[in-house]
Amino acid sequence: MEVNTRTEVQLDPHFCASVRDRGVREPISVYRRKDGDRDGAGDGVGVLVVRKGQRRTLAALKAGLARVRVLIEPQPTTADIDTEPERARRTHDAERIIDQLTENQHRADISDAEQVTAHQQLLGLGMSAAQIARTTRTPAKRVRQTTAVAGSARAIEVGARYDLDLVQMSVIAEFSDDDDAVARLTETALQRPHQLAHAAQRLRDTRAERALCAELEDQLRQDGVTVLGRDDARHDTAMTLARLRPSLDDPSGTELTEDAHRDCPGHAATVTVRFDFDQGKTAHTLWVCTDPATHGHAERYDRPSSSQKPAVPVGETDEQRQAREDREREAARGAPHGDREQQGVGVRAGRAPRLAARAVRP
Repeated sequence: MEVNTRTEVQLDPHFCASVRDRGVREPISVYRRKDGDRDGAGDGVGVLVVRKGQRRTLAALKAGLARVRVLIEPQPTTADIDTEPERARRTHDAERIIDQLTENQHRADISDAEQVTAHQQLLGLGMSAAQIARTTRTPAKRVRQTTAVAGSARAIEVGARYDLDLVQMSVIAEFSDDDDAVARLTETALQRPHQLAHAAQRLRDTRAERALCAELEDQLRQDGVTVLGRDDARHDTAMTLARLRPSLDDPSGTELTEDAHRDCPGHAATVTVRFDFDQGKTAHTLWVCTDPATHGHAERYDRPSSSQKPAVPVGETDEQRQAREDREREAARGAPHGDREQQGVGVRAGRAPRLAARAVRP
């Protein structure tokens, strides 16, 4: 075997097992050298010298193969081998190095998308994932990934177009039925690949939340309740009941309950997801009126104009003013806690209902 530019030979177990099972499929390039060519003496019997195919040769030896395919090429010679042997040797070594470099340097590995397509074809020919892993000597984990991707024509198409790796194609295959998700994941894989796992997990969370909401929405519809979906245009005018009172004639702060609102033509519900440390994410019903202005409702609490200031009693002394301000502050602190919380639920007319604290619309 000639000196090789590859100083460290990597004989991984899968490669050696493949050579043992199927032999050396690509012939090893050799040339015939007479024994006397090395030291000037010999019996003239030629020996085969490996010029290209170092790994294949060593793997075959390790596998104990008795025969391998070889391609016998003419022995490299130079015109000045007799007159200038040193120059001839340098020329010979240069040609050897160039051949060994070009053989490996210009060899293109099979892409992940091409490997997926090949495994897809083997599946179509009736082979199982386990058989593919065993016969091709490919790690079982990788074959599970490739065969999973092989079931998604969309993932294969995107992977081949943008030269994505197997992990990226696996993520896209998971969301291949969602055009928007595929577009977002493809953009992330190309521009911010380090964020792909995070983006995929967010999509999984959103999908799980939508599934939670869908189950509760179906129950509400079965009960005859109008349910506003995520893209329902009525969100633009809807308000949560927690922010409404029955009418403008009712005192500020009057509660509009779901029971009292049930006969209103605008009675509807939207489903939200809330997180609890004990129960995790759960779906909740948020009652709304789709058009409170049309149906005669008013905001639950009156809003004093910012330009109006309370009148100051005539002749009020500093002590009286201080006492009055103390009473006003005390009265403000004494407002019902629940009422203050309810004021924060929902939005003004013309915008989608805000969710309760820590609620998330899927």
